[in-house]
Formats: sequence, C-alpha cells, structure tokens
Amino acid sequence: MVVYDHGGRTVRFNGGAERMFGYRAAEIGVAAWIAGETVEDLLRRADRALYTAKAAGRNRVVLAR
Repeated sequence: MVVYDHGGRTVRFNGGAERMFGYRAAEIGVAAWIAGETVEDLLRRADRALYTAKAAGRNRVVLAR
C-alpha cells in the first residue's frame, strides 16, 4: 500500500501502485522559517535536514531544528 498526502487529503493505493508509478524513493529535508532568520540560514537548515534524511535511508522526511 502506498499512502501520501495530496492537498490535505490522504490518497491510498492498495496494491499495484508500483506498476502504476514505478518504484520511487524520496528523502526530504523540511525547515520552517523562524522570525528574524535570513534566507541563507533557512536554506542551510533545510539542506542539513535533507542530508540527514539521505544518510538515514530511503523514504525519509527530516524536520530541521
């Protein structure tokens, strides 16, 4: 089963999703802007979170601190 969020609603595919889309992996780094933070600092934190997700393995989402 593949589950993902699409525009605030959960979409589920029961079986066959791999045939439909092929197998994909995604590693994502997420950072929320902190008041007073520069764009460079925001992107640096998101980038660091992305590389942490990649190091943790496939299909990971890491929230920057």
